[in-house]
Amino acid sequence: SDVFVYTFFTVVAVACAVLMVFVPKEPPPMSQAENQPMSTGERLAQAGKLLATDARMRWIAGFEIMFGFSTSFLNFYINGTIVKAALGKKDIGYMSAVVPAVATLMAIPYSWLTNSIGKAPVMLGGCLSYLTIAIVVAAVQDGTLESLKWGLVFLYILAGNGRSVFEGTNKAMVADFFPEEKPAAFANIIITSGGASAIAFYVFPEMDKIAMAIVVAVACMYGIAGIIFAFRIHSARGKAEWGKVEEEDEEHVLEGKDAVNFTEPGG
Repeated sequence: SDVFVYTFFTVVAVACAVLMVFVPKEPPPMSQAENQPMSTGERLAQAGKLLATDARMRWIAGFEIMFGFSTSFLNFYINGTIVKAALGKKDIGYMSAVVPAVATLMAIPYSWLTNSIGKAPVMLGGCLSYLTIAIVVAAVQDGTLESLKWGLVFLYILAGNGRSVFEGTNKAMVADFFPEEKPAAFANIIITSGGASAIAFYVFPEMDKIAMAIVVAVACMYGIAGIIFAFRIHSARGKAEWGKVEEEDEEHVLEGKDAVNFTEPGG
């Protein structure tokens, strides 16, 4: 019942607040500059500068935008129309709970998988999960989907998979790409994903399911292309920087700096 659901989440919220008391103190900052407070305007300015000057951030934005539109599509249309008709309003919450559950369960295997094959394939897998949802909902009539009843859970499993990639691999990738600009990079994640969700909130009610699915599918294609190009650019920059270091080391040797002395010692 609704009373149980609200009571459960109230207990969880209170427990989280109490447990915060036991969180270890934050380690001291590395420098005074890191400890300086930053206004919201300054954070937005840094985020905008990073987005405008770094191609990797612009390409990564595709994944964040995809997440924003996809989650809005799930909540607005799949929850509000298909699941509501298939199971009733009271069971929407149970179906929606599958998404964070799957996201949590997939966190550990994805951590292992990224260490084995890298982050890019996992990121692409998240994109394909959301793309599959858009294609299935667009291609299959609502009546057929509604007849699946609890079988609709497969859409939520796909969404949970995408959510796990967004919360874990995606943010780890951003931290790797922008080690010196983490606040600006993570601000861009919030702005782009949240901005896409906000836009969907206003435009999806005016669209039919095919149009909504097309928007999500296009965002997914942008996300796929974005991941491919972002990783290629990052890899190319890494090789260029490594080549520059080797070139500088060679110049130091030619100039006699840090060179090995092969002459016989005086006796």
